[in-house]
Amino acid sequence: MRKDNEQYISKGAPAETGCGIPVLTVVEQLNTIAELEAPQNKKQKKALGKVLEGASIESPIAIYVGSCPDYSHENGLYTHQSVGENVPLLTQVHLGVDLEVVRTLEAASIPYEYVIMVADVEATDEIFCDKFAGGDQPEFLRRCMSSAHSTQEVLDQVKNANMLSGTLRSSSFFTEFGYQEFLDTQHAYESVLRQRYQEDSSFRARVDTDIVTRRQMYERMYDKVLRANHIDYHQFLVGRDIRTKAQYLTLGRLIGSASENAIIINHPTTNIGMFNDRNRYTLPGDGSRPQRTIPVFEMKTRVY
Repeated sequence: MRKDNEQYISKGAPAETGCGIPVLTVVEQLNTIAELEAPQNKKQKKALGKVLEGASIESPIAIYVGSCPDYSHENGLYTHQSVGENVPLLTQVHLGVDLEVVRTLEAASIPYEYVIMVADVEATDEIFCDKFAGGDQPEFLRRCMSSAHSTQEVLDQVKNANMLSGTLRSSSFFTEFGYQEFLDTQHAYESVLRQRYQEDSSFRARVDTDIVTRRQMYERMYDKVLRANHIDYHQFLVGRDIRTKAQYLTLGRLIGSASENAIIINHPTTNIGMFNDRNRYTLPGDGSRPQRTIPVFEMKTRVY
């Protein structure tokens, strides 16, 4: 066995899925998906092996995918000028890539559930709400749910066309984890990260670097804020970047609590590591027991 392949296998554990298929066979097939980067670090590789070993009909692999609302786009990139009610661009890209993961699990007779969630949490951004829904949060949320319903129609077609046995489900962050629980957890992480930004120069440098990297995207999202002379734009973006990081930590925590056999597929982002940084940025009351590591696959196609 190759040394790097040993990282997928737990000591003393069978190197097979619950259906009798060698774990490494499934891993190698997942690694051949051209538009997807499989987990690369040792902890996530070990976690992926455990997920593949532990999947069963009673406890299927839960594939969680986050997606944006149906923001306007042009030539395969978001323009962030409006929000609609159809299948979001990012969801469309995900379905083309993620279907290969589903097919791999299907071929190996590994039980799974695929859940793609629209980020309805963005309706709580007052600037987004004003820009996209005239300040009407219920209307923003309604459009997100309409997008989720449009996506479910496509998922049903995909399931039937490919004769898939697993569940393909369209949802949203709030539907899946609860409006208040999601926001309470997010706000708790925001407090932790704001304090870290003040006290930790390395974290402060990370945030500031991410702002530079994502500046063009922020300029499209917050164009009116950029033109407002009375606002400290850098501090505004620090707050937005910290909030985004807190949302990734929140998703990692809630997904990890929802399923012992979870994996995540995410679009390319500087924040992808935050899903599993919950042991670095702990909440008050977190004990010494480490948070579960979730295998994270990174899609290669960019839409920002």
